[in-house]
Amino acid sequence: MPGSLATTTDTSIKAIAMATSKELLRTVTKHGFTLVRSRKHLIFDHPCGARLVTASSASDVRSIRNVESNIKRILKGYGIEV
Repeated sequence: MPGSLATTTDTSIKAIAMATSKELLRTVTKHGFTLVRSRKHLIFDHPCGARLVTASSASDVRSIRNVESNIKRILKGYGIEV
């Protein structure tokens, strides 16, 4: 049945997106950022004053790696080595 295949695929995509969101949150909080607000974007603040803005849903396989790269770049600008 075509309907059940679409439902399975949609469910799988949602499960992957939820797992990626949890991994993203773990990665960001590991570096000392705290979630300030979440709507279309997730906005995190760091105690040193740095701000990180990410999409609320992962649209790329490399999204976690890209966020880690952004964290390193942002914190390096504040003189913090990761």
